[in-house]
Amino acid sequence: IRRCQPFRDIISDLIRQFGVTPIIESDLPSTVEMTLRETDDVWVVHLLHYAVERKSRTIDTVEASIPTYDRTLSVRAGWTPARVTLVEDTGETDLPIDFPSEGKRFVIRLPRFDGHAMILIHRHA
Repeated sequence: IRRCQPFRDIISDLIRQFGVTPIIESDLPSTVEMTLRETDDVWVVHLLHYAVERKSRTIDTVEASIPTYDRTLSVRAGWTPARVTLVEDTGETDLPIDFPSEGKRFVIRLPRFDGHAMILIHRHA
């Protein structure tokens, strides 16, 4: 994966040169898979961080979850969220939200997740 990082940086720089600004920027490891789904009143961010092992040419298996600690997501939404929650097997937790001085983005602080996390960004209370 480390060999791929220069290519990721090049592609990311090219996309930015075309004026495309990512909706979500993060300090997550490159091994975390992040997806965003938008509905009328909530954005759902799924985070997956698992160790995958190749068993053969055609079979990959998930071997273990990888815990991730003290990360941030910077979100460009164009609106102010009413609430942000982390949904896990054990229940829901409200996450702190920061609003940097620029005002175009808000920052979500993610204390930890173990393998899978679902973050709900609520438009309305």
